Amino acid sequence: MKKERESIHLQNFKEVCPFFPDGEIESSEQPDFAVHTQHMLLGIEHTGIFQPGIPNGGSLQARDAWAQRVVKKASDLYLRNHNRPLLVQIAFKATGKMRRGDVNCIAEKITRLIVGTPVEPGAPITLKRTNGNSECFPEEVAMVHLYCHPNGKENGWRCSSSGYIPQITPEQLQEKIDQKEPKPDKYTSRCSNVWLLIVADDCRIPSTVDLSALAFTHHYVTRFERVFFFWNSSRRYIELPLASASQKT
Repeated sequence: MKKERESIHLQNFKEVCPFFPDGEIESSEQPDFAVHTQHMLLGIEHTGIFQPGIPNGGSLQARDAWAQRVVKKASDLYLRNHNRPLLVQIAFKATGKMRRGDVNCIAEKITRLIVGTPVEPGAPITLKRTNGNSECFPEEVAMVHLYCHPNGKENGWRCSSSGYIPQITPEQLQEKIDQKEPKPDKYTSRCSNVWLLIVADDCRIPSTVDLSALAFTHHYVTRFERVFFFWNSSRRYIELPLASASQKT
């Protein structure tokens, strides 16, 4: 099951990564995957990342229950009048309370927001509250991720961690990279290059995370050729900046 899930992550990443090389993908152990290209063998090591913990107590389960109802209602409203499949992830803010009477209102606003947003197949979109969309963007929502799969068939509406979405720091990312750091030495005899794919499988609450502002710009120390951070359900990725050879010494 674990290997099957990792394979799905890699295929999803391949779909949105324009420079992913063509070639047969071999599922292996050292590294997790090997891509047989025309000119080289590319190794890809996979690792997941999870929430470091919730800083405040509070009733996460209660908030999650209301958030799930909002997402279900918004999905029903959308599909009632629109048959275009979408992958939708809705992240709720850490503060504020939701009540039974709020569900329909929030769901209706989310539906209007999504219907009014042009979505191109294969192009992920992240929506946040602005002055221009404040009338239809619920205050309780932090962001909405939209993705139209190129095959035109996948439909799924998900609620991310209702309330608190931990932000991963550069130190936490470096620690995650360090956990895999001994691996490249084992792979270089077989693979020309080795990439590291860090996956937030954000269709599940424990692995719903975001990156802090510094995490996007920090230069990470590693022997991996390239390192990517991939949000699976919303099909977003970034390539993490790596330290130069002089910075590593």
